[in-house]
Amino acid sequence: MARIFIDTNIFIYAVDDRDPVKQIKAAECIRKCIAKAAGCLSTQVLQEFASVSLLKLKRPEAEVLRGLDYLISLEIIAITPAIVRSGVKLAGQYQLHFYDAAILAAAEQADCEVLYSEDFQAGQTYGNVRVENPLL
Repeated sequence: MARIFIDTNIFIYAVDDRDPVKQIKAAECIRKCIAKAAGCLSTQVLQEFASVSLLKLKRPEAEVLRGLDYLISLEIIAITPAIVRSGVKLAGQYQLHFYDAAILAAAEQADCEVLYSEDFQAGQTYGNVRVENPLL
């Protein structure tokens, strides 16, 4: 299995029961990545997951902490000044919002071949990273 970077929206769907079909697909996607030791995410994704879970989904603190404990079984890429700089360049190069470009920069830093996301255009390739939407 290729190295896969998982965007925040996949983790959110896995805990959001408002769309059961996407919830099942997202949870299965994450399980496969963990089982094959192929998945990674960034500290940005951890922060976004916590924020959306607490504020938008109104999940209790204990539940969010359990979710974070589960996510850290994946490889974590720390956002560094170099990744931020790369994100700025990628935002300009591909006309992306900065935070999306920072996700892409972290995926590149982790040598991921695939980015699982619903926020990017499925099938699009950015440098060496191909976007796939596992929720389709």
